[in-house]
Amino acid sequence: MLPAKDLLSRVEQYKPSGTDAWPKSARGFADVLRRIAPPLRQMGIECRRLGKQGSYGYWEISARENA
Repeated sequence: MLPAKDLLSRVEQYKPSGTDAWPKSARGFADVLRRIAPPLRQMGIECRRLGKQGSYGYWEISARENA
């Protein structure tokens, strides 16, 4: 369980060079996670928003057990 801000910082190293199609904020990253959750689920990856605590939205990303 991590805030979108921390998740974004962890995947930042995989950002393709010279692209503008990368989220610029934690909110933008959370929007992307929401949109890609269904295809990730089909691939066996569960991506769930757990709600907010303070000013952070928390997410959980894990491999699905029945995948």
